[in-house]
Amino acid sequence: MEESLMNSLDSGSAMERLEILEGIWDIEIVFPHPGTEKIHGETAFEWMKGGHFLIQKTKLKDPGAPESLIIIGFDADIALFKMHYFDSRGIDRLYNMTLDKNVWKQWRNNPGFHQRFKGEFNDTLDLIEGVWEKSADKDNWEHDFLLTFRKTSD
Repeated sequence: MEESLMNSLDSGSAMERLEILEGIWDIEIVFPHPGTEKIHGETAFEWMKGGHFLIQKTKLKDPGAPESLIIIGFDADIALFKMHYFDSRGIDRLYNMTLDKNVWKQWRNNPGFHQRFKGEFNDTLDLIEGVWEKSADKDNWEHDFLLTFRKTSD
């Protein structure tokens, strides 16, 4: 979303942008490493009572892959969504996020381990094709993995 438009949104208006995520999605993760299999799973987006936060829960079919929970809210002070990620390994991370014109971006700038994601929705809004990248220095980025979402129900 253009910065001037994001700055004019209140939390409720901004959260309405996330309605296209609501529902259950099959996911597929593809790593570039030789011998790595595709990982399949499911993620569900649902509103917390009150509609101020969107909750994302993910379970992967690979027994070694972590389950995760993400809480998404809007920070009006900086006009960005915030995503707080938690997983079954005990890891928690805080990401910035935008969702505009069917392009979904997430990023975090953490010394030694920067990450960014860009996903694009198809025209019918039931498919998101995205890629995660990582960087040790925020200047040299490398492909981390592909992430595809296919909506299965609202």
